Amino acid sequence: HFTWQRFLENQIREKYPLMGTPIRIVVREREAEEGRERGRTSKSTKRAPAKAKPASRP
Repeated sequence: HFTWQRFLENQIREKYPLMGTPIRIVVREREAEEGRERGRTSKSTKRAPAKAKPASRP
């Protein structure tokens, strides 16, 4: 995210005297954990189906 990159750049510039030196921050995605793809959940964490509501009385 851009704000996180700007925060990191500001922290680096505060710590080190890099006046006028361009800083390039390259963001890479995490590697998928073994046996699990990113963004997928296991079947045990899925929600149960919603229960049917009883008909309302007039």
